[in-house]
Amino acid sequence: MNSAAHPAKAWVFVSVWATGAGFFPGSDGQIASGANAFCACEIFSEFDSTQANVSYSGAAPGLVNGVVQINFQVAAGVGSYYLSVDRINSDAFSIFVAP
Repeated sequence: MNSAAHPAKAWVFVSVWATGAGFFPGSDGQIASGANAFCACEIFSEFDSTQANVSYSGAAPGLVNGVVQINFQVAAGVGSYYLSVDRINSDAFSIFVAP
């Protein structure tokens, strides 16, 4: 778990989970069986709107259908990000990053 006591190292990939990113095949309440549905999810630095390097954005295997997992690379000195789906932006969220 990411925290002030356990920050991510700069330039490593971290994972975040979200809902409301669009349609996913399957029934409500069904457990996603694999990484078979993808979303157009992008992550940006809140500080300067630089786009993060996203290695995966799609269904979160083992979680309820509709939850998306986004794996992205954290930058040195950047701790606040936001998610963008079809140009609709989330509130900012924080990732603790070691200096």
